[in-house]
Amino acid sequence: MDAEYFETVLKNFQRESNISRVLWIKKEPAVPVGENCLSTVYRVTIGVELESGRNRALSVIIKAPLEKQEATYHWMIESGIFDEEIKFFANVSSEMNELMYEFNDKRGKLLPEVIGIQSKLLIFEDLKQYNFKVTDRIKCHDFLHSKLVVRSLARLHAMSRVLLRRRSISSTDIPRHPIISKVKTSNKLYGSGLKLLSNEIKTWGEDWVDISLRLLKFSDTIGEKLEALNNASEDNFNVINHGDCWVCNLMFKYDPYENIPIDLRFVDFQFVHYESYAWDIIFYIYTSIRGDLRRKHYNDLLRAYHKSLSDTLLLYKYPEHEIPSLDDVFKEVERLNVYAAATCLITHTVMTMPVQQSFDMDKCLAATNADENYGYNLDVFRGMFKDEIGPDIKRFAELGVF
Repeated sequence: MDAEYFETVLKNFQRESNISRVLWIKKEPAVPVGENCLSTVYRVTIGVELESGRNRALSVIIKAPLEKQEATYHWMIESGIFDEEIKFFANVSSEMNELMYEFNDKRGKLLPEVIGIQSKLLIFEDLKQYNFKVTDRIKCHDFLHSKLVVRSLARLHAMSRVLLRRRSISSTDIPRHPIISKVKTSNKLYGSGLKLLSNEIKTWGEDWVDISLRLLKFSDTIGEKLEALNNASEDNFNVINHGDCWVCNLMFKYDPYENIPIDLRFVDFQFVHYESYAWDIIFYIYTSIRGDLRRKHYNDLLRAYHKSLSDTLLLYKYPEHEIPSLDDVFKEVERLNVYAAATCLITHTVMTMPVQQSFDMDKCLAATNADENYGYNLDVFRGMFKDEIGPDIKRFAELGVF
């Protein structure tokens, strides 16, 4: 992409229509190492001359598929996750914006503005220019951040449900989960991690031996159990799920005086999928909140989600009798306890434990020998892990998840 291309794109972007010409271009990585393993993301700063004769520096975000690196690259091509993200921003995001205009919804938008779309390329506004930023994935989210996320997630789900009901978008155009719907992939990513965790738990003392054995048995069938849950039954209240709603895919704007989050944007929709709303709730609360805080505020967060879901659906004139009750929300999340356990014990661990190179996805997907460690750094199951996740392991065992 050259200066002429950016000049055209920026001129077509309404807010920058007074651009005369592009003077210079600078490109740099936009995401720290370890925080995005499935795409290449750059921040491109562009020096421009305005029609007034003044100069400005603008910036955009360019997202492209992961550069070729064996197993992960081939899995991405096969699953088509980048293509699905392009389809989402080309078709669904604009419909959501129009829905907000139609019903005079003055709350902040939930998605970044798309400036340009090419084959295998997305160009977004740079949210950093508007003081949005990502929080520290190791620290996770506090209650204020978490409450804003679940309320915003409910809005996203509500808008998708309205559009689906209107047939503005079709559920057949939204894919199934690219990992959960593939038993072999789930068994590699989750099953192998659970086996390693089972071995580690053996060292925790006699009280943990039985749980270790149950977890080992659970690891053999995790892929099949998850796939059975991922059926998008029309008995469920199905929505378009973000699919990868965690710390690094959420950008917050803050009150300048009190440093509290007041607005957010969801980014990275490569795992977008059609299913029950509970999939997104589970993924967020079990990946992005520290165990003690999540356990303390679990009920509060589900109540906050339900209130926002109901309010948004009613704002958009959705039939009140079709809106899930608070009890429905609790039961639906509990129905997916197998997914909650896998997300809590494995996904949260590799994403947030203070360990360098916690997981090598390329090595995991390429592994063929059951005795291999499938790309996991075993240190993620040590250190603070027992205190952080131990109570959840016991709870899932008591519930009969494994």
